[in-house]
Amino acid sequence: MLILLGKTASGKDTVLNKLVREHGYKKIVTYTTRPKRKKEIQDVTYHFISECGFKEKIQSGFFMEYKEYHSVQGTWYYGSAKEDYEMSDEKTVIILTPDGYRDFFKRMF
Repeated sequence: MLILLGKTASGKDTVLNKLVREHGYKKIVTYTTRPKRKKEIQDVTYHFISECGFKEKIQSGFFMEYKEYHSVQGTWYYGSAKEDYEMSDEKTVIILTPDGYRDFFKRMF
């Protein structure tokens, strides 16, 4: 698995899209509670779910890592499923922020 690590708006999506398009990587699609933007596609860009649904998944231990983010537009949750990590291989890529990576590392090791 390849982890693209960087702060918000640091160009991670650009690198990820190139890896998927030109090198055959498979993206781990993460979950979020934020509203879907115009060009985003459900279950391709993100798994868009309600805050209630996200919190239920937290309680059930569904996520490998998750974070709550505060912005001018609101508070959103982002996270990735344990199952996706378990099914990943060397041609899998995921985007993580430094905070998400810390959670990931704690749960893995």
